[in-house]
Amino acid sequence: MENIIKEITVHALGKTPEVLDQITDKGKRNHVFKIRVDNDFYILRVNNVIDRRGLYEKEKWCYEQVKDLNIFVPKIFETGLFNE
Repeated sequence: MENIIKEITVHALGKTPEVLDQITDKGKRNHVFKIRVDNDFYILRVNNVIDRRGLYEKEKWCYEQVKDLNIFVPKIFETGLFNE
């Protein structure tokens, strides 16, 4: 799993994470990771069930609706399939 997280990070941010920690006590359906790149921290959620992709798309849609309303929401960089 660590290798795929590194690949996703390079794809999304252009760099390998300096720190990669799995958060095991959060999330029941997702694998959640805290990563650091250039002293910025990110949360990466992945799921290996293809049918769950729609949930991420819904969250991204919600983000797009409220991001300009001064409502604090985490920035969503990208959703989709990675290496099938």
